[in-house]
Amino acid sequence: MAEVLKGLAGELCQTLVALLAAAATVNSVLAGPVLASSFAAPFASYDGHGHRRASGWQTYGDARVKMGIISLTQPLERQYGSVWTMGVAPVDPEFSFESKFRISGFKHAEAGGSLAWFMVTDGRFNVLAEQEFFGMSPKFQGIAIVISSEHEDVQGDMRKDTQKVTLYANNNGPRPVDLGSCLRSFYYDESRDDFMPSLVSTLRVAYSSGRLSLEVDQRNTQSWHQCVNTQRVGTIIPEAVNRWRKEATVGIVAVTGVKQARFEVSTFSIYNKASDAVELSRPDWNGDEGDMALRVAHQLEHSLFQVKDSIERMLSKLSERAQEDATRIRRLEHKVSDGALSFMDKRLAEVEKRLTTLSAPIVEARVRQVEARANHKLEMFKWQTNREANTWLRPFALVLFMLTAFAIYSYREFRAMSKWNRNFM
Repeated sequence: MAEVLKGLAGELCQTLVALLAAAATVNSVLAGPVLASSFAAPFASYDGHGHRRASGWQTYGDARVKMGIISLTQPLERQYGSVWTMGVAPVDPEFSFESKFRISGFKHAEAGGSLAWFMVTDGRFNVLAEQEFFGMSPKFQGIAIVISSEHEDVQGDMRKDTQKVTLYANNNGPRPVDLGSCLRSFYYDESRDDFMPSLVSTLRVAYSSGRLSLEVDQRNTQSWHQCVNTQRVGTIIPEAVNRWRKEATVGIVAVTGVKQARFEVSTFSIYNKASDAVELSRPDWNGDEGDMALRVAHQLEHSLFQVKDSIERMLSKLSERAQEDATRIRRLEHKVSDGALSFMDKRLAEVEKRLTTLSAPIVEARVRQVEARANHKLEMFKWQTNREANTWLRPFALVLFMLTAFAIYSYREFRAMSKWNRNFM
């Protein structure tokens, strides 16, 4: 009987071991990121327009999906790019996520802008409306992790060699609450000979029962630095308020201002357990343990896109220069035309003035000469007239006297004859 029981116990132990092994196998198979809300390079799918896409995610603004990375912004002024989940990621009551990213450019001292991870409720519907809070509306329910290149340290001096990592939480208040931060250097200088597109940084977040832990690995060397570990998330967003976890919308947003940088992200993996991001993390596809062919492809893609972007910027500048030249030519034409007309008017005025100045004395002298001659002729005419008038005056007076005498004589004779007629007739 004892031997039978011993045999049954052995069989039960073997069965239990087999069941535990099967459970472990099933758990290892089922454990993994929430695929609908995660992405990882290489990106081999395309949308209806033939553009690369990250399955389950939507890009906005200047964001562009490449084979090996999602480029949110180029190192240009005032760019905005984001990528958001197209559906919700139910990760209640706990979760963790890990994201690999790169902040790079050619001028470290002029680096600026921000890169932010949002896990909020309905973030897609207000991310494009306002850009007041690192490319997002400040009023949201959820958490935000922001890496900003423009900040001040505790002494008030600008620290351009580091970036500030800050954890925020908000429960639809007017402004998010700062829950802690740290300073780390994430910037990769693309002008260095040892720069490679496979170089990235890593950010990891774990949340459980109101406590949130934020870690960063600035050079992706598995050298982790705990930036924030706080229980205050549960005080700002009570554990019962779980819509931001049950209906989570995840987004990664990059914004540049006058100062700029290249913000890119290659992976984002979100899990249903707080420990999964640590336990299930795996090497990059383009890392030291990745496929060499894919690493070379990523390097070529990065270089070719740099050439393409440089050519596009050069063509854009040439087009702007051509427009400026055309505008300047039109202005010069107007200026030359107006200047020529003005010069001609001025020249004609000078000639007219000169002619007037030179000819006025001559004309005036000629007029005086003509007036003198006219006056002389008039005086001569008057003298001649007076002379001729004096010559005919005496004969005229004599004739007038004779006519008067004849008239008197005739009148006397007429009266005498009239008197004789009255007396003798």
